[in-house]
This record gives sequence, C-alpha cells and structure tokens, in this order.
Amino acid sequence: MKKEGIAKDNDDLLKIFATAWKILSDKDRAYWDEEARNDKVRFVQEKAVYKGPWNTPKRRAKKHPGAPKRPMSAFLKFSKGRRKTVKEENPDVCNTDVSRLLGEMWRNASEAEKAPYVEAEIEERNKYKDVMQKWKDEQ
Repeated sequence: MKKEGIAKDNDDLLKIFATAWKILSDKDRAYWDEEARNDKVRFVQEKAVYKGPWNTPKRRAKKHPGAPKRPMSAFLKFSKGRRKTVKEENPDVCNTDVSRLLGEMWRNASEAEKAPYVEAEIEERNKYKDVMQKWKDEQ
C-alpha cells in the first residue's frame, strides 16, 4: 500500500486496516478468528517443546585484532590537548566533570578554534579509509 501511495506511514496503514476490519462481515471475520486460534495453539505447542534460551543478548561483533584503529574525532583531539590543563586548573574535580567541562568548552568554541581539530580529523579519516581498504583487500 505504501508503494501505491495510499498510505504515507504506518499510522495510515493501521487506520486503513482497522477500517477494513470493521466493515468485514461476520462470516469473513470467523475465518480470521479461526486462523488466530490455530496460530495460538501452534505457538503454545512450539513454546512447550522449545529448549533454547528465551532472550538472546545482542552482542557486537568483535573487531579483528589486526584491523586498523579508527581515527579520533575532532572533539577527542581537542580533549586530549586540553584535558591536562583543565585538570590542573580544577584539581578537585573528578574525570567525569572534567569531561563535562571539556564538552562545554567545545560547544562554546568558535568555528575558527575548532577548525584545526576538524581538519586533522578529516585528514586522519581519509588516511584511515585508505589503510582500511588496503587491509580489507589483503583479507
């Protein structure tokens, strides 16, 4: 229905289906009610026989140990350069607060102040793409 342009999103589709269900005759509804009952019986039977885990944790695929490392973002470069001075200026502040301060400094920095870090990130990202492509070709 989306392909035909009848519905723009899922809400439209649900409204169309709800309307169609409401105008369906009792005879036609009986067929679908029976199908639902049969499906429920099948589900209960399969569930009783199932021996595996009910929830499987989604695990991220481990990165190949020989793969090139991803480059640092502009913000991480900025943080790396300024973390020590921020920590010296605020010796009683914990690392999470130092990171918070660095984030605030980054957000308040002008485009001119951010430019060298952004340019370095773009340059390193391009190098990474080349190295990664070479590494993939070797695999």
